[in-house]
Amino acid sequence: MSDNRPGLRPGDKLPFCYGMDSSQRYWSFEDQAGAPSVLICAGAEPPSAVAALAEAFSIHSGAFVRLGAEVRLLAKAGAPGWATACKPADVELAHVMTPDLFDACGVAVLVADRAMRLAAWIDGRDAEAAVDAALAVLERIANEPAREITAPAPVLVVPRLLDAEACGRLIDRFEAGGHVEGEMASVDADGAAISRVDAAKKHRRDLALDPAEPLHAEVVAALSGRLAPEIAKAFQVQVAHLDRLLIARYDDTGGFFRRHRDNSSAHLAYREFAVSVNLNTGDYTGGELLFPEYNDHRHNPPAGGALVFSASLLHEAAPVRRGSRYVLLTFLHSDAAEGRRQAALGRTENA
Repeated sequence: MSDNRPGLRPGDKLPFCYGMDSSQRYWSFEDQAGAPSVLICAGAEPPSAVAALAEAFSIHSGAFVRLGAEVRLLAKAGAPGWATACKPADVELAHVMTPDLFDACGVAVLVADRAMRLAAWIDGRDAEAAVDAALAVLERIANEPAREITAPAPVLVVPRLLDAEACGRLIDRFEAGGHVEGEMASVDADGAAISRVDAAKKHRRDLALDPAEPLHAEVVAALSGRLAPEIAKAFQVQVAHLDRLLIARYDDTGGFFRRHRDNSSAHLAYREFAVSVNLNTGDYTGGELLFPEYNDHRHNPPAGGALVFSASLLHEAAPVRRGSRYVLLTFLHSDAAEGRRQAALGRTENA
């Protein structure tokens, strides 16, 4: 079997697949989504090429059931041997009519989260090792227990927007220097836009990431390739612009940002979505985001995960009580909002 690493990276959306299941019913990733999955990708290989792998996952099927994951074997529709192949017990089978997943990932074991994002690519040549690796990945995938929700805040959480290495590089960049006391957008007595420090309202250190730095391009690629499609799906807005990238640190000197909205000033009305990406977790207590208009829940995505919400929502960052919370911050908006921003900027410059 192939040992080529995929063109996809953890956090990327898997190419959409559809086909027929073993009972000749239509199947697609729309049926697969909603729970984590283990996908044994056979591609055009014959059943014998993945027989040991499928059998190993069948033997350990109970462990995957306990983690709420389905194991499915994917074969290219029409590939030799699959029309009459018997699937192992507790391993579902799909005859896939699209080549994109196999082209991107080769013959391997994929672990996907409930939104069909890649969590891990696993070499399948050692069947028992592949089972152990898949179980370990599933243990790490966040899976909040189901509960009734009566007043949810309209926020979107996108895990694994950035990987651990990228988060570490951003933290290192912050600590390398150049950060300043965080300012707040405001207006002066004449209504002109200004920035000012207000320690009673906001206390954190900020570093503006220079667009010339490679890290800036890396983050923008993640925002456009991974986050923008999720915003379009959840909110039906095509974001295409950002106004700055900040790396920030809330620490136990009292780091907080009291209740505020991010687009309430006229000169910031173009902001449509706020994005907060945790760069670390477990190294601090406190620091969660709250949306008091809806409930008292505290939001704290896993490291590398993004919390996205309308810039008009009232929110706050709770004080950090221990350690330091590092976060990447930005605002995103659409072409229509950019037009409004440019028009307002023109009016200001001509005033």
